[in-house]
Amino acid sequence: RAMALLAAEGLRPGAIGNLTVDDFRYRAGDLKGYMVIKDNVARRGRSVTTAIPMAKGARSTQQQYNSNITVSLWPFTSLAIKEYLDTERAAVLGKRLANRSKSFLFLAEHGGPIGHRTTIALVFSRLRASLKTLGLLNTADGDPYARASQYEFSAYTLRHSAATLFYKENSHQPGVKDVMRERFGWTEKSGQPDRYAKRALSEAASVNMSEFHETLLQDLATKRQQHRAP
Repeated sequence: RAMALLAAEGLRPGAIGNLTVDDFRYRAGDLKGYMVIKDNVARRGRSVTTAIPMAKGARSTQQQYNSNITVSLWPFTSLAIKEYLDTERAAVLGKRLANRSKSFLFLAEHGGPIGHRTTIALVFSRLRASLKTLGLLNTADGDPYARASQYEFSAYTLRHSAATLFYKENSHQPGVKDVMRERFGWTEKSGQPDRYAKRALSEAASVNMSEFHETLLQDLATKRQQHRAP
């Protein structure tokens, strides 16, 4: 649940697997918590491979990603992380004499940090299956950006939804696209905010046309009823 909510906050799966306990800033009773996104790979004490979860661009020498940022969290996200720390994570650590966590937030069953990106993908695969079983994941009612027959639920699904919602809620604010580049860890010249702006406008237009069509049907039904009246 904590992983899913962090993805819904807009974090990439690599960043989620790269978080440490110290990156989480929260005090009980506060309205919001915060998560620092930075490069923690050195804490692992092993050679870096493409399989290791890490913040995108943290070690890039070609593009300057916003890979060291602080993200504000919704209260329910902070509470889910706090609950994970106090229950599941504590239980994993309690099974072994030595603390192998290296201070990473999310741990594998062996008590060490998650060592492979596929582990995070598996978590979201299980989540997808559970949501479908509960009837909470409907992919057949017409999202033009996701074909139901090929739909794959992942951390990026929630990240993309977060970016779309962020633009919808803040499009009236000046410099919203620059804020998005910072908030979602894109490069300074990234065109991603423009893509989400286009998607938001497309969805708004679809909603407007749907409402207009519904109004026409209601007007037609009223006229027919008036025509039939004695």
